Amino acid sequence: MQNIIDNSQQINIIDIIAIDGTTASGKGSLARKLAKQYNFHYLNSGALYRLTAFILKEKGFDFDKYHIMRKEIESGVRNANDPDYIIAENMVVDTGKSLDPIFDGKKVILNDIDIWSIIQTQEYGNFAARISPTYRLREALYIYQRNMIKSPGLVAEGRDMTSTVYSDARIKIYLDASQEERAKRRLNDELKEDSGKHKTFEEVLAEVKDRDMKDKNRHHGPLVITPDAYYLDTTGLDIDTVTKLAIAYCDSKLNENN
Repeated sequence: MQNIIDNSQQINIIDIIAIDGTTASGKGSLARKLAKQYNFHYLNSGALYRLTAFILKEKGFDFDKYHIMRKEIESGVRNANDPDYIIAENMVVDTGKSLDPIFDGKKVILNDIDIWSIIQTQEYGNFAARISPTYRLREALYIYQRNMIKSPGLVAEGRDMTSTVYSDARIKIYLDASQEERAKRRLNDELKEDSGKHKTFEEVLAEVKDRDMKDKNRHHGPLVITPDAYYLDTTGLDIDTVTKLAIAYCDSKLNENN
C-alpha cells in the first residue's frame, strides 16, 4: 500500500473529519450527525469490508477455506503461489474493486437496495474478518476511500481513518468509552434487534474485550490514538451531548482557516 501523506505536511485542502474509536463507542451515530451538520459526504469504512463479504457470499465464496489457506501461507505450510489460493484471493480483490455503494445516513445501498440491516450482523462481521487481512484488498479499498474526498467535505469513520487512510485530515476525533459501558450498549442494541440470541452481559463484555485486543494489535491499520486527535470519552454521555462537544471542536478547527 502506498505511503499515506505524512502528518507534518499540509492538510488536505478539502475538509475531512476522520473518526476512529473502539467498538460501540458511537462512531457511526456521531459521524452521521456531523455529516448532516456540515453537509459533508459520509463514509462508513467498515461497511466496505462487509459489503465485499456480502457480494462474495452471494457468489458462494468459502470464507473458512480462504482463511485457512491464508494462515497456511503465513506459516509456510502452503506455497504463496498455490493456484487455489490465487484464484480465491483474486476473487476477493476483484470484488472489492467493483464496489459502488451509496451511503445515505444509516443506509448502505447496493443495487438500489438498502442492505445495512443484513451486513451489520455478527455473521457478516465474521465474514469480513476472514478477508480484511488481505493486503491487496486493503490496497484497493484504500484507493476507494481516498477517492471519497470530495467537496464540500467528508466525514469518515472507522478504525484507521486518522492514522492511515486520512492522515491528512483537518479534524481527527477518537471516540472511546469504558468496556462495561460499550458492552451495555451492544447488549441493548442486540435486544432491540430481537435476534433471539439472548446473550448475557458477561458474554457481550468478553466480545468487546476480544474486539479491542484484535483491533489494537492487528498487523494492518491497527487502532491507535494519533497525537493530533481529539480524544472524547463517551462514557455516561448521550449522543446529543457527544455531538455538541464534537461540533464545538470541529467548529474551532474549521474556523482556523477563516
